[in-house]
Amino acid sequence: MVHQELTAAGTSGQKRRRRRATPAQMLGIIAVTLFISTEVAVASAAAVWGISGLLGLKRSGEIGLSVAFGVPTLFVTVRTAQLATAAETDPENN
Repeated sequence: MVHQELTAAGTSGQKRRRRRATPAQMLGIIAVTLFISTEVAVASAAAVWGISGLLGLKRSGEIGLSVAFGVPTLFVTVRTAQLATAAETDPENN
């Protein structure tokens, strides 16, 4: 019997290519992650600033609001890095 590997698309007969990260791809991953993360962080900071000013929150209220907005912002940053890595190292894109 002949052993055949399945590709990402699920078709048989073709060997799966490994994901490799070149310096140019790493630069692309870092650039995309920084670009998207900066926009999300600025939007989060603006929302905290606006809400705390509108509600007249003091320091403890601003800290709590910053944490409430900061955790999802951190999640978006990590997820963006994961998606950028998957997209840049996909053998179909190279």
